[in-house]
Amino acid sequence: VKTGLNSFCFLDEGLGYCLGQNNNDFGNPATINFSQNPTIIRNEDNSSNLDNIDILSNGFGSHRCVSVIGNAYCFGNNEFGQLGNNTQNDSIYPALVNFN
Repeated sequence: VKTGLNSFCFLDEGLGYCLGQNNNDFGNPATINFSQNPTIIRNEDNSSNLDNIDILSNGFGSHRCVSVIGNAYCFGNNEFGQLGNNTQNDSIYPALVNFN
């Protein structure tokens, strides 16, 4: 279990779940204000669940996860560009981090 600012996330068999305060932080637009129940983390285009997550970390309004093959993803608040996607746009879906 990883805690963030008024939210927390956890892993279960390679899938990530988050609940709590949800100000553009995790992938379910229907729960944008508060998620009382765990919300599964979706992939970048919302076509399926983001699976094979090995590491999950929470920050101050943003979240990070790493897949079993080493891909890094970030989502949530991006006010200072902390998601690593060359923008300052918030993202409710995990974006693949560009290390170039």
